Order: sequence, then structure tokens, then C-alpha cells
Amino acid sequence: MSEIPNNNQELSRTDELVDEVVAGFSCGNDDETDNALLRLGQELGVELETKYDEAFRVSQKGLDFLFGEGRFDLKKEYTECKIILPTKEQGREAKREGLTNVRFFPGSIPRDEFLKAFEEKYKTEFSTVGVSYGDQAKKDINKTQAVLNPNRPQQSYVFLTSPKTEVNDAQLPTTETTMNKTPEQAQAILKKKQTDSPNLNLKGLTLPEYLFLEVCQYQQDGKHLDAQYWSYLLEERVPDTLRALRASWIPDVRYVRVNSPGDAGSGRGSRFAAVSYPAPSGASA
Repeated sequence: MSEIPNNNQELSRTDELVDEVVAGFSCGNDDETDNALLRLGQELGVELETKYDEAFRVSQKGLDFLFGEGRFDLKKEYTECKIILPTKEQGREAKREGLTNVRFFPGSIPRDEFLKAFEEKYKTEFSTVGVSYGDQAKKDINKTQAVLNPNRPQQSYVFLTSPKTEVNDAQLPTTETTMNKTPEQAQAILKKKQTDSPNLNLKGLTLPEYLFLEVCQYQQDGKHLDAQYWSYLLEERVPDTLRALRASWIPDVRYVRVNSPGDAGSGRGSRFAAVSYPAPSGASA
């Protein structure tokens, strides 16, 4: 007799989660459906697929590579609703722009800690300096917009980018190209697109985001970002100058090079990302 309440309790919890899955599906809320599916799978002891499975796998692998297993658990954060996800409108517009590369990034990690972890891991992995900073970049790295006026969430969030490894192939189809443009000119292109499509929350990349894309690419298929071109990182513009940090993988010496010019060049462009953002207070995501 004592086992019956426990079984009923387990059945009640399972039924409750099934109801949540059905409710999410009925109202067309993919994220609520996915979240309930993951929790239902945990309750039943099985793995149920969600729309973010591949993004979870790649992002988690990148974080484990940098920080070791156990430091971050993206699926756990997701089931606990601790990750800021793209809105439905943002996701649709990002897909139309070819921003289909979904990455989960831990916004709570300090910038310096992330940069150090990346550099040390790449030193070991490639027996090189890992990251080589030019003289001007060393002076500018703590004076950029990303440092002085940060605009990223302080918790895990999603950013959506082009899956293309070279920046010349990663241009948005509906905007003027940023190739052979200065950071100032590229920022003007971004600003116009964001004005036209405010749901995108379109941004330039930060240095940690770019390096995380690099790690994920390397872990995914052994390739690197921008082995032929340079990506300007528009969130790393230096106020009151024309400069911005830019980055590239240098194949001959096997490290990421970061410098800080401000000019245009045929081998230089900028990458854009749709960055998830918290829902306004009192609104549903």
C-alpha cells in the first residue's frame, strides 16, 4: 500500500510535464515546448530531442574545451530558465539574414578570465603563443566599447551568426557589404540595418564572442575562422578614434592574431550577430 502514493506522485509529475509540452505546442511556443520536453526526458530517464540540441552540443563542447567539464551545464541552465533566448520574431528575422549559427555564451564569466582561458588553451593545443596581440591592440584592449559600455547580458545568452568561416562569405544578403570598409563605415551599415529591423538586436562581435566562435569551429570540424581574411569586431571600437580590434587565424604560425587598425582593406570585413536580450519587465519572452 505504501508504494501506491509514490507511483501516483510520479505519474502526476509526468502528466504535469506532458501537459506543459502540449500547452507549449498548442500556443506555438517552441521554447516552452523544448524546455518541458527536456524536463520530461529527465523525469523519464531518457534523452528527448529539442530544436537547440546541436547548438547545445557545440557550445557545451567549446566551453568544456576551454574550462573543463563541469564548469558549465547549458542544458541545466536551460531547463531552469536561466538562459536568455531569442524571441520568436528575432529568430525568424535572423534566419532570413542567414544568421543560423546558434551559440550559447556564458555572460557571467569575466572578460579577462575568458581571454586568459582561451590563450592558455590555444598555447597548449598548438604549442604557440595561442593569441598574438599587436602593440596597438595591447594598448586598446581595455579601452574599447565592449569594456567601457558593455551591452551584453550578465547571464547566459544566445547570439546568432553566419556559419561561414570567412568573413567575406558571412555578409548579410540585405545590407551593403562591409568588406573593404572601415570600422566606422561598417558600424553605419549595421546601424541602418538595426533601424530597419529592430527585432534583430543586431550587434558587432566582442572579442570573447569571436574567440568562442573560433573555439566552436575548431572543435566542430578542425577548421578556423578567417584563415584568409580579417574580421573587425565592431563592439571593440575604441572611442574617439577610428580604430577597432580585428582578428584572424594565421595558419603558418598557428595562432589567432589580434590588432587594432582603423583603415579599410580588401581582406577586411565585419561580422554581425543577432544577440538575445531580456524581455521587458512584465512581458513574456
